[in-house]
Amino acid sequence: MILVFQSHGYIYYNGMNTFFGNQMAFTIVEYLYLIYMVLQAIIAVYLGVRAIKTRIYFMLYFTIALGFFLMEAVFTELSENIPELVKAAMVMNYPIFYVIFTKKAFYKDRKSLFPLILSIILVTRVVHFIERYIFRYTVPHVGESIAQADLGIYYFHVTLVAIMHGVADLWLAYASLTAYKQSSKSCLKPWIKKRYLLVCISALVHSTFIIAWYLIPTDGSGYNSPRGLPVGILQMVTALLYSFINLLCWIMPRFFKRWLGMGEIPESIAETESLKKQIPEEVIKSLTSREIIMVVDILGDKLSDLINKDSTAAKGLLLMSILKKFGSNGMYLLDLPSLNSVFASTLKENLDKLNIPNVDEVVGMLQHELSRNQSLFMMLRI
Repeated sequence: MILVFQSHGYIYYNGMNTFFGNQMAFTIVEYLYLIYMVLQAIIAVYLGVRAIKTRIYFMLYFTIALGFFLMEAVFTELSENIPELVKAAMVMNYPIFYVIFTKKAFYKDRKSLFPLILSIILVTRVVHFIERYIFRYTVPHVGESIAQADLGIYYFHVTLVAIMHGVADLWLAYASLTAYKQSSKSCLKPWIKKRYLLVCISALVHSTFIIAWYLIPTDGSGYNSPRGLPVGILQMVTALLYSFINLLCWIMPRFFKRWLGMGEIPESIAETESLKKQIPEEVIKSLTSREIIMVVDILGDKLSDLINKDSTAAKGLLLMSILKKFGSNGMYLLDLPSLNSVFASTLKENLDKLNIPNVDEVVGMLQHELSRNQSLFMMLRI
């Protein structure tokens, strides 16, 4: 029975009567683990489908990370039938895809710590592979006694996993928290802003597993001891909390969106309605989604600065360019490729008609701004 995964952050638990010392506790743990795995699978499938459907392909990196996460559990259950080379190569790969996702979603075309963070994880991953395959280090199960002479290599292994796990989670938490702070003054719906915050919280909760790894008893008592029991409870509660936060974050039900917006909806609506009143009526008639208004509000401010025109005029020009390119169905094409094509075609034509200088440079800078805001499209469309 697996309680949590040792190979990448949790602890594989193989003991019928060790946890609380009775069959009922074992059954409870078994069901909790099943809930945890089902939630992770649901999130992975949902995000994979949505990423392809909405053409937000960088979201697939997050899906692949979850896929490796689940694969490791399967490998452990079938460990006796899987070659050591395959097991060593397939475990602990999810942090690599986590950091690639963070780079693509939050730091595309921007300077960041990505080269350093990816290098740390890759180097640590190589050492982890050598440890597992070349030196054939086998991670002891909870409840197995670790000899005093072996504690050094055991904690070395735990530290390797902690580095990869912690660095990936903490960078995602930092990136999403930064995006949340930057979005606080925009006219985005409250649930979109707070979705950034939920990503941050889920990553922080996930990172707390590191603490438990160092607290697990190594004397063979496992969780059936005054010291081990709180650690087991901490792991179980943290795993489920992470799963539910992640589920609410990515598969956000309508009632939860409304709840997140309590106390902020009137101001958000007022800002959006104000923007609607200031742009051409024929453009507004074709819109049925506030999402495009929100995106135009952000990009319109940037366009206003670039062409030295009134913000309202710039936003109206951008909306009319979308309408001209895609017609009344433009709001259903709200993604990066479609908006980039608007910038390069109809918006460029409209800017030329207004005799705006350096149009190519303006379009290029606007496309760069669009690229910088990829996480916004992710939060809107996923």
